[in-house]
Amino acid sequence: MVSGRVALITVTGRRTGRVYRFPVMYARAGDRIYVLVGQHTRKTWWRNVRRPAPVRVLVAGRWLDGTAEVLEGAEAEAAKEAYLARFPKAARAVDRDTPVVRITPRPEPSADAPPQHRVLVSRYGGPEVLRLVEEPIPEPGPGEARVKISAAGVSFTDVLIREGVYPGGPRPPFTPGYDLVGVVDAVGPGTTGAAPGDRVSALVEYGGYAQYLCVPATRLLPVPDGVDAAGAVCLPLTYVTAYQLLHRAAHVQQGERVLVHGAAGAVGSAVLQLGRLAGLEMYGTATAEQADLVTKLGATPIDHVSEDVVGRVRRETGDGVDVVLDGIGGAVALRSYRALRPDGRLIMFGHYATLRAGRRNLPRTLGFYTAGTAVLLGSALPRGRRVGFYRIAELRDLHPDWYRDDLARLFDLLTEGRIAPNVADRLPLKDARSAHERIGRGEVTGRLVLLP
Repeated sequence: MVSGRVALITVTGRRTGRVYRFPVMYARAGDRIYVLVGQHTRKTWWRNVRRPAPVRVLVAGRWLDGTAEVLEGAEAEAAKEAYLARFPKAARAVDRDTPVVRITPRPEPSADAPPQHRVLVSRYGGPEVLRLVEEPIPEPGPGEARVKISAAGVSFTDVLIREGVYPGGPRPPFTPGYDLVGVVDAVGPGTTGAAPGDRVSALVEYGGYAQYLCVPATRLLPVPDGVDAAGAVCLPLTYVTAYQLLHRAAHVQQGERVLVHGAAGAVGSAVLQLGRLAGLEMYGTATAEQADLVTKLGATPIDHVSEDVVGRVRRETGDGVDVVLDGIGGAVALRSYRALRPDGRLIMFGHYATLRAGRRNLPRTLGFYTAGTAVLLGSALPRGRRVGFYRIAELRDLHPDWYRDDLARLFDLLTEGRIAPNVADRLPLKDARSAHERIGRGEVTGRLVLLP
């Protein structure tokens, strides 16, 4: 029996990372929900689920997590017939090429399922909103694999998401955690490409601060045996970001000069290691206390607190650097632009300057976007330097083969001992709040890792 009414659907854009929420008309057959694209205002959202992707749907006053995918062939035609039987007036807007999306709700955990712990954010705010909760272990849906998490990275991106200032971040309630490493312990119906016992990594954007997480199998990539989980979890976000900033966004060449802001941080230290392997002349901003680490990683340290960064760069290089990698923004973006030689490249990739002491700050946010606009306008002038922007999730979705190849290359470098992730600390799940507090105070060099 097919029924139909209005549902509210939440979809994450594959290219933008933005979260879209809008009403749709749907037809239901059993536990499955069918949506005929074209019967709502956002007529291109279906492109985000051409491959199976997680969605949330509000149906009859109840939120359901599920997997959405575009149908093809006989099932698509049968779904259209069922939909039009329920909504005959929609026939004028439907032809054989009209996409149909099927949403399969995730199975409810059984009553006797063992419990798991995860960190929950019920509202945007400071570290105090991170709360450890206990709930049944989730059941994987179609196309999903359930991962028993061995390690979850804690990043500044997680802080931005918690504060509600990260573009395209989830709305509460949600579990933070951009990346994870673990072992597949169960798969859902029709799942291919993953099997119990597989050691995997995933860039999930949120959800990693948990003991178990159901992930679309298409998002899982292999982790070599024998690699430490805490070191391995530094690669899917931090080291892929560093590698792609250098080789996919800036297109560096051997011998070029590169300035990295926040060089002692997780991404900054990864850039320095990879830059040394690429034969680059590296400069890194850091505090006086962090200078020795920057030097050890093969770069020239510049004290951004006591020194004129642009003046120091000019004295060291003569006419500036070829590339600046700026994960801070705001006033720093203006200095980054001035530190470039003619025809240099500025790659902006972070939102650090939008916060003060790890908390959301409106004046700093306005300053961040004002400075970003200024450097973009400067790049449009004759002989202007080039300015680009990088976001890992967007590039992964545009070029999943790049992400897969880059991560595999980095795991090769890790197993060969040519890179060494700086794990600042390993913490239990219950210390997620403490981890966010430490990042907010700016006292972490390297990467914090949660071990659920």
